Amino acid sequence: MRKVFEKVNVYIYFVIPFLVCLIYYFLMISNLLNLQAIDNYNNHKFDFVVTLLGTLLTIYGFMMMLPENKFRKALRIYKHDEIINNTIFIGILSSLIFILMYLIGYESWLHDLFFLVTISETTIATIKIFKILRYSAKSVS
Repeated sequence: MRKVFEKVNVYIYFVIPFLVCLIYYFLMISNLLNLQAIDNYNNHKFDFVVTLLGTLLTIYGFMMMLPENKFRKALRIYKHDEIINNTIFIGILSSLIFILMYLIGYESWLHDLFFLVTISETTIATIKIFKILRYSAKSVS
């Protein structure tokens, strides 16, 4: 079980968005949830994704500002830096694709998927950076 958890944690930036999109797909085909049918989603989805893009860029700034110490070296050795950088990259890429699709007026189910991927990547990055900053502050003291 531990090996499975470790593999999921290493590829969390693929696993969680995939699960979120899969759950949304099953909810959509069973008519329990459809984002396109929600008025506030259609009116504010662009604003929300741009806000999430700003959050991801801020998290990236926090990662770059971490001091070089034993904790930071351990993050690199155990590939936590790579995990959070991949998470941020996929989140930024999905939000930019969403914004581009919105600006050219391409409306489809892909909008919903990129929206969900952006939300899940931002959530993962936020949780990871919170844990990293908390433990980084403890290692300095």
